[in-house]
Amino acid sequence: MKSFTNKFFIFGTRSNWFDLSFVFDDLDLSIWTTDIAELEELIQKSMTAVLCCDEKHVLKKELTDKYGDGCCLIDDELIEELNYPLREKIKGKKVYIWGTGWWCDRLLEWLDKDIIIEGFIDNALDKQGTKKNGKPIVSPSELKVDDCFVIVAVQNFTFVEIEKQMQSIGINESSYVSAGTVMDDVACLFRRVYKNKSYYPVECKNLDENIRIAYNGNVCSCCLAYESVYGNILTESFSSIWKSNRAKVSRLSLANQTYVFCDKDRCAYLNGIEPLKECNHLRNVPIYEREYPVSIAPEIDYSCNLYCNSCRKETYTDLTKEREVFTDTVLNKIVPLPTKLVINTVGEPFASKNCLRIIHDETTRRKGSIAIYTNGILLTPDKLDQLLEEYVTIDIAVSIDAATQSTYEKIRRGGDFNKLCTNLNYLREKKEEGRITFFRVSFTVQTINAHEMQDFVYMAEKMGADKIGFNHIENWGIYSKDEFEKLTIIDGLGIKEEYKKYFTDEVINNSNVNVFNFSNLLGLEPKKMDYLH
Repeated sequence: MKSFTNKFFIFGTRSNWFDLSFVFDDLDLSIWTTDIAELEELIQKSMTAVLCCDEKHVLKKELTDKYGDGCCLIDDELIEELNYPLREKIKGKKVYIWGTGWWCDRLLEWLDKDIIIEGFIDNALDKQGTKKNGKPIVSPSELKVDDCFVIVAVQNFTFVEIEKQMQSIGINESSYVSAGTVMDDVACLFRRVYKNKSYYPVECKNLDENIRIAYNGNVCSCCLAYESVYGNILTESFSSIWKSNRAKVSRLSLANQTYVFCDKDRCAYLNGIEPLKECNHLRNVPIYEREYPVSIAPEIDYSCNLYCNSCRKETYTDLTKEREVFTDTVLNKIVPLPTKLVINTVGEPFASKNCLRIIHDETTRRKGSIAIYTNGILLTPDKLDQLLEEYVTIDIAVSIDAATQSTYEKIRRGGDFNKLCTNLNYLREKKEEGRITFFRVSFTVQTINAHEMQDFVYMAEKMGADKIGFNHIENWGIYSKDEFEKLTIIDGLGIKEEYKKYFTDEVINNSNVNVFNFSNLLGLEPKKMDYLH
């Protein structure tokens, strides 16, 4: 943030005030006005006006001519301060770029031409001693760490290894940054929210309680807001991500109900809801004091013992180096945090060596509790007993998608319904003993299983499930449009007429049932997401 001497106030709408106050929470922006006389009165009291109105450039010139420089600035000038303060960071230091490939070329195109690059760093011996753009490519050992600043221009998974190397030679965290962070246009993202002229008349009931870490390392506000990126855990600490400007902008889109970064068709709160025109009296700046989220769910890998029709065409085991790096990062940066860890992989935890490594790691076990999403087939009695020896409390969610063996085998391909029932009966016994603290089952609704929704509720209740979730099937790219049309029970008008009968009173009026993204289509008030925490 630039050094401004005066206190600020907003000359604009209440909506302008809300958005700027929420993100620029380190400034005192408690006053806002639309009255020109009050504007001048406040300036005369040595306050700086942030001009958010129409013709703000013209007004700035008029005010500057009358009251002098520093009496006002336009909102765009303030917004630009959201981007990474590279010039401030490199002041008095020699700038090096670590990496000489594609990311480096992209960074060089982005950097202002007056930023002087001292040289490049590369571990490749055949590149050391040569030049790039007329500047030397050196070995990391040649750096004078006391007066250098390093921009690491490599892919995120490689960054993790280079970060270890930098720290080993004495480059501290304040003296390096990833190229992705430097080039991230947070100001542009803010403008997408700030200039949005409509809002959705529903409140997000998640608002940073349950954070998702996507497969690529992006920290997201939830699994339905992958555009709502706070930062990347591979290149930053969780603390810096959580407090970042990027995080504030993403939170703002939830707080002011514009939901710019959310997948509105998938969200239970937004699906089927039409946006309304901006309503300035709706918004009040919430007091945001959460130091950590309630839970964090990293998507560890795609390994799975099943190939369900809604998900994939074959079983898969992920043995890539990238997933090992991701697992290391979760163990080092996420597991030690004082928050619930949810093993919510995009596959099956008990089929993944990376997930199992996290689950049985000593640091994870010291947390005393864990939450796991599973298909239940590999959660055999002996595996459950092992977990119960390692953890004081365990939350379990099992995805099933059927109430009968014949339907199960059509959907949960590669599964064994009888084995699943054996495992679930043992889980029920342990829950009755108080060993399992929370148990949820889920059902992905499609044309071939919708008729079993009510029976599934009965089945879940017999199994002792605390919560029962119904979600609509989604196309993850494995179906053509025609193929998906044969599986979906939703069309442009809502739930298809022939499937409405399956949403019986036993399904929609059961306090333990959450119909998630069917809620608005059924005219129901969406319930809070029952995450495992």
